[in-house]
Amino acid sequence: MISKELEALAGYRSSHFLVMARLRANFPRAVAAIVAVSLLSGCARNQLGIENAGMVQRATSAAATGAEAFLDRVDQVREETTIALVVADPACGQIAPEVRTQPDLRSDAPDLGALCVKTPRPDSARRLSTAALTPELEPTLRLAQALGAYGATLANAVEDREEEDPAAPLLDALTLAKAAQTTLAGAGSGPVPAQNDPRVKAAADLVNFVGGLIKEASTVKRLRAAIAEQPDIVPAIVDPLERQIQGWERARRGDAGLRLVAAGFVSSRVIERTPPASGADRRAALTSFYATRDALAAEARFAPAVLQALHAVRETDADLRRLLSPGGRLTKSERRRVARLNRERLVAAFTRVAALATAIRGA
Repeated sequence: MISKELEALAGYRSSHFLVMARLRANFPRAVAAIVAVSLLSGCARNQLGIENAGMVQRATSAAATGAEAFLDRVDQVREETTIALVVADPACGQIAPEVRTQPDLRSDAPDLGALCVKTPRPDSARRLSTAALTPELEPTLRLAQALGAYGATLANAVEDREEEDPAAPLLDALTLAKAAQTTLAGAGSGPVPAQNDPRVKAAADLVNFVGGLIKEASTVKRLRAAIAEQPDIVPAIVDPLERQIQGWERARRGDAGLRLVAAGFVSSRVIERTPPASGADRRAALTSFYATRDALAAEARFAPAVLQALHAVRETDADLRRLLSPGGRLTKSERRRVARLNRERLVAAFTRVAALATAIRGA
């Protein structure tokens, strides 16, 4: 009878082939290229293998850098759109403009009130968010990056990799988790008070968890025992991060539709002006509209990519924890293969986040 460990290994193989097939079928070429470079850079030790925690750390670091560049560019376009709204209609000059879902597009309509309305708003208007995205999302990205570093440590522990310092990726994870904790502690100015943000507890739990692992990282055996003592800690940390991203995405969709309506209004007022606007003004109006449209389309890729990275962390934790207990019938080479497949999963997921930097024109 096949042992449970070998059944699990067979499952890993099937899962690996499925993941790589989906990667080839669905990822943009830019993502596939980055993944290929990430995989091949480890050839000095093992062809096509992701054999150390450094590969995962480089992927998570690239994800953080790419996401930061992406969000900075999106925020820049959002600011430009808001400025254009106020210029087009003085009624939009509020902290949170109330934008008509169906603006008055008549050429003879007055500028004041054609796009925005003063409160109390009618049913035909909705509030447009002018808040920057980066401050809201940065803590989630840092915590996701820290979880990725933990996943690399877990993979090393599973294959008894004594030759590498098990504390190295954990120190990075602790630094990132503390940075997120600090950011969240000063984030009480938004619609959700900091003390009510579930990410505050998630960050504290991750800091305590990783800090405890560092104390036990003198040997792989002690590290594995420390990880096994808290079987539910990673899902408890990932859950609020996923809920935050999902809630943000719901709000973003509504805001994106309203923002596209507003951008179209601003552009049409210039294009259809009588007498005609100058060629330079018409060009600028269309360029601004397309930049807003592209930014909104790129925004839609953010939540799925981050959720996929968090899902990869959750699955890696669940898969590798099964192999933490001593004994078992998997050989050392089989344990190494399981660890490598899970590293590949993490690298692929975080590389997709990194590719967001190329998802918006001008980034």
